[in-house]
Amino acid sequence: GDPIRKSIEKIFKKKVVDGCIQEALLDQCIRGNKEFVQDNFASFLSLAEHLLSCKEEKTREIGSHIYTRLFEGFTDNYSRQEILGALVTHVGSDNKFEVSSVLEMMTVLAKKYAQQLLPFSSHINGILDYLEGFSVENLHKVYEVFSLLALSARSSPDSFR
Repeated sequence: GDPIRKSIEKIFKKKVVDGCIQEALLDQCIRGNKEFVQDNFASFLSLAEHLLSCKEEKTREIGSHIYTRLFEGFTDNYSRQEILGALVTHVGSDNKFEVSSVLEMMTVLAKKYAQQLLPFSSHINGILDYLEGFSVENLHKVYEVFSLLALSARSSPDSFR
């Protein structure tokens, strides 16, 4: 249940802050145990959500890393839709560090995987609902994400010209 999940998240966060859990370890876990991660996909997403909402930069970096590895490792539409839906949910947070971290991560994903993000553009458009509360820096990140997606769509062989 929920109390156990909260305890695990708290312990995991402490281990991240203490430097015991780093990106290389997560890479081995996620890439090396795809079936396990698939069976526990919702738990991995929940952990990434929790870490990305923390005030410590190191925990947000690890949360972003988990999201990125999940996106790279699970290319089916359902998994990617779940990941992007969770990311857009973060954008609506009152926590400016969380919003900034997720927009930075979306920018990185758009730079590396714009073509793969195009089928999910309707989900990504959810970011636009929150523009009013963004800092200028975050507005620039949003502009970059949508510019990269637009360029990718234009250069796509399927696009209408």
